[in-house]
Amino acid sequence: MLSLILRPNNMLEEAYDLLLEMGGAEVIDAPISDTDGFTLLHESVAYAIKGQVGLTLSKGPDLYPLSFGYFFTPQKETPTSLAMYSSWAFTDWLDGLIAIKVDLEEFIEQELERTYVVHAGWNKQTLLDLFALDYAPDLVLRGVYVCSDCTRRFSTIRVQPSWRHLLEQIKQEV
Repeated sequence: MLSLILRPNNMLEEAYDLLLEMGGAEVIDAPISDTDGFTLLHESVAYAIKGQVGLTLSKGPDLYPLSFGYFFTPQKETPTSLAMYSSWAFTDWLDGLIAIKVDLEEFIEQELERTYVVHAGWNKQTLLDLFALDYAPDLVLRGVYVCSDCTRRFSTIRVQPSWRHLLEQIKQEV
């Protein structure tokens, strides 16, 4: 097991790139920390480092791993559910899926089938609506995200209230 917790800075981005070069899906699907079990795919989604999600996905990892990341969330998450906390994480996740030519309808069916607990309240149509949404994420300045709700700057995933409100409207089919 790799014992590395990634943080978005140059040295760790280089370490991340090295891990991706070391192997394919078997490296990406392995837990990267003894403490939370997140995979490289979870970490790339959580930090939404531009291009890392697509690079990680290009290695062919499991798209539906369910892991708990105490540093990020209060429950087990798939990369999709983790990406749904903020507009920039979701946009990077969706861009990565599109880049590797994932059939989104089939992907959503598998996501719901394999991780129904995580997506309580979501159904195939509402997730299709979300994945088809044309939404411009918040501003990104040199890897630091500026929240449109509170104007705070941060580099990891955070709950973005306006985005979560929009997701609730989609989920409720309002």
